[in-house]
Amino acid sequence: MNMGKKAFLTALIDQLQEINGKKSLQKLVYLARAFGLETGYSFRFHYYGPYSDSLAADFEQLLETDRVSLSDKSRYKYQVSDDLSQDPALQELDADKQEKIRELIECFGSKSPSDLELYATIYFIDHHEKYVLGNGSVEDVLEKTYQAKPKYKKLEIKKAYKDLEDWGLLYQLQ
Repeated sequence: MNMGKKAFLTALIDQLQEINGKKSLQKLVYLARAFGLETGYSFRFHYYGPYSDSLAADFEQLLETDRVSLSDKSRYKYQVSDDLSQDPALQELDADKQEKIRELIECFGSKSPSDLELYATIYFIDHHEKYVLGNGSVEDVLEKTYQAKPKYKKLEIKKAYKDLEDWGLLYQLQ
């Protein structure tokens, strides 16, 4: 595991204490970008939204080494081991990055996996539309999100977009 990635992932998991499933972890790590955190993970669009193969592998490594364990099989909840907070990798992140991780958790830490999937998908599509295509149309982002995630109502998508906008987390075209 890359040291920068390890430091970020260790700090995030240590601050969370409990992980509400692998999908939640994937989306939280992706949404860290909205807070200006470089995680070292690359993401692609997957059935459940942004997904990183290397993050999945790194999390499996934490499970195999008992740094994290499955605490509730019926709900896929993971518990952090006591020795994770003693990991030297935590010392690699400066106070500013630690604070941004706290802000990320404050904003999204209590959200359900389904809510995180929606927020992360909107952020992914919004970033692609604005940054890659130069398209600032909110309507296009909302429609493409609905096309990608028809299980969500248009009103839910609109509300989640507004939340991200109100929190200042969406990419701004210059």
